[in-house]
Amino acid sequence: MLRELLEHGSPVGVALCFYAACVYFGFLQRSQQPSNFALDPPVLHNTIGAVFTLAALPANLWIAVYLANFLGFFWGMLTGMALFALSGILGVTLRFGGKLLGLHVIMGLLALGIGYYLTIASFA
Repeated sequence: MLRELLEHGSPVGVALCFYAACVYFGFLQRSQQPSNFALDPPVLHNTIGAVFTLAALPANLWIAVYLANFLGFFWGMLTGMALFALSGILGVTLRFGGKLLGLHVIMGLLALGIGYYLTIASFA
């Protein structure tokens, strides 16, 4: 099963979507803090942040569905839930919501676009 994912799937696409999910949790943590327009990164109050939020919402679910296609339903959903929990933990502990939040959001948008493309293109 894992061999089929490595041969026919896109582990790079999964890793890029996982990075974007980690950034998403850092973004959510920062957006839940009290707002201070002078000190907050502009991406929190910008259209790019809203677009990133909408694009990153299905990232963890897509990873779970994508892995279930290659690993089977049980292992795909189990791996998807583990990656969901790990992305929340890593998003907070690696401080993706810190000073470089704007850079991480832009990189996360790029990673989402490339990751979604690689995973969807591997189905064909």
